[in-house]
Amino acid sequence: MNKLIQQVALEIEYRGYADKTRETYCQHLQQIENYLGKPLDQTTEQDLNCYFASPEVRRLSRL
Repeated sequence: MNKLIQQVALEIEYRGYADKTRETYCQHLQQIENYLGKPLDQTTEQDLNCYFASPEVRRLSRL
C-alpha cells in the first residue's frame, strides 16, 4: 500500500471512524492511483480533474 494511503488510513483510525469507512477511502485512493498510473504524491490537480471527468468515474455512458 502507498505510504500516503497508509497515512490516510491511520488518520481515519485515529478519528475513530468505522473500519468500513477506512477501507472505502483507501480503496478509492488506490483506484485513483491505479487509473493515473503514478503515485498519489506525484498527482497534479490536472490529473485529478481528468480522473473525475472520466465517464468511468462519473458512471456515464460514452456517446
